[in-house]
Amino acid sequence: MEWFTVYEHYRRAQCSVSELVVGNEYFFRVFTENMCGLSDEACQSKDSVYIQKP
Repeated sequence: MEWFTVYEHYRRAQCSVSELVVGNEYFFRVFTENMCGLSDEACQSKDSVYIQKP
């Protein structure tokens, strides 16, 4: 499994991820960052998201 950074230094509680590939399955994880640095562990989605044809 590969992980890619979608947003860095994003300050809102939600976001939209574009350019996902139809037919692929995705998991998402979120790290928090503050003045002390990046969190040790990420919050990860429980279920995957499958991108279907529109």
